[in-house]
Amino acid sequence: MGVLDYVFDGEKGLSAVLHEMFGAQATIRIKSFERDEKTGSMIPSFVEYEVPFIPNPLQKTVAGLNAPNASRSDVRVGEYILSGTFPKSAVSVVITPEKDTIVVDGIEYMIQSLELLKVGSKEVQYSITAKRC
Repeated sequence: MGVLDYVFDGEKGLSAVLHEMFGAQATIRIKSFERDEKTGSMIPSFVEYEVPFIPNPLQKTVAGLNAPNASRSDVRVGEYILSGTFPKSAVSVVITPEKDTIVVDGIEYMIQSLELLKVGSKEVQYSITAKRC
């Protein structure tokens, strides 16, 4: 274990501080279900967490394959895909891809993939890719 493990970790760690400084507010929606006692049906409910989110700039450039002088390497991910990071300390529950969502600028995205990034042995931040709902 190194000294940097603890510098980046936690609510007051460097990762959380940098996300607060440079990130925009986003909402992580954790979906769960409650059983209606009268009907026996499952009713969806949500728990929301406000997180400081830093989007990757990748989705800001779009070039269609049929654009003049375009090649396969010119094609970029469209606006319906979102990727970025937020600190692990901002969410206290397990996030489930293909079930939970993130809301950025009033647009809801289904989390497709989730990677937990570490510094040394400490889990510091999540990196996600999400698709517009």
